[in-house]
Amino acid sequence: MSTGLIIAVVVIAAVVFGAIVVMTTARSTDVRGAGALSRETRASDRKAKVGTTATTGREVELAARTTDIVKAAPAEIAPFVAPDAEAVGVSRRMFFNRTAITLMGASVGAFGASAVAFLWKGADGGFGSKINAGRLDDIIANIKANDGFLYLAEARAWVTEYPKGALGKAQAVYGSQAPVFTGMQAGVVALYQKCPHL
Repeated sequence: MSTGLIIAVVVIAAVVFGAIVVMTTARSTDVRGAGALSRETRASDRKAKVGTTATTGREVELAARTTDIVKAAPAEIAPFVAPDAEAVGVSRRMFFNRTAITLMGASVGAFGASAVAFLWKGADGGFGSKINAGRLDDIIANIKANDGFLYLAEARAWVTEYPKGALGKAQAVYGSQAPVFTGMQAGVVALYQKCPHL
């Protein structure tokens, strides 16, 4: 279909739709005969007898003063008797208090258990425990084969060579941390996979 044909179809559809709208609104606004009664209707209205008139306010008040309206017998007030504890079981207040305390206890307990599980050191190895990375000669060979760094996924650490000439400076800084300084003396150092300063 060409663009001109599409435009022609849309214009024709709009004209037909507009004509339908005009015809329906013209028909709904046709008010001929609205509000006008026929002669027959007016005649039947005149012949209709009006029923008895409604009672006036004075008649209602007069009926209230007479015996037409029967007064209700006075009712006796029943004395209040508190229900026994066995019949009630648990009051609404007790139910809500116990529910609130139970939910709070469960929430605190779940949080405490998750905190302990997060901090508990796993005994199965992996990050946070001792990792067997292999022999030192194999580690140094893998470091050299991987452009100076070896990534150990179990330890979440990068292992690289430490220069032997810098052991004096390492002694001053890491002398109190025996596992770190021992690795530097062996010629390697393990670095966490992400810089702790970031």
